[in-house]
Amino acid sequence: MKIEYSKDRRSAKVLSSNGTTWYNVTEKSCSCPHYTFRLAGRGGACKHMKAVFFEQSFDSNLELKEFENGLDMDTAYNKFGDEKIRTWLRMGEILLLKRRFVLLK
Repeated sequence: MKIEYSKDRRSAKVLSSNGTTWYNVTEKSCSCPHYTFRLAGRGGACKHMKAVFFEQSFDSNLELKEFENGLDMDTAYNKFGDEKIRTWLRMGEILLLKRRFVLLK
């Protein structure tokens, strides 16, 4: 994925996979069709937003596996901390249901 960051790194342009279109990406939006028509109203993040601003490490993906069967709030916050939990919620990776976090993907 080809990415060109702005000087302040608050936005970027990402080249589409077919190499014909550039998408404008910020931490809160993307001009790609998937974000515009499917995710914008729900607050999710498309693959371009994830690549530019929320690149997850292998460790993070392993950590998310712990949510497959659900994880109570206290355990999750104690184990991963507020920042990671908020990021995963914002990214649509996990969801809070009846004081338990569950994996969405």
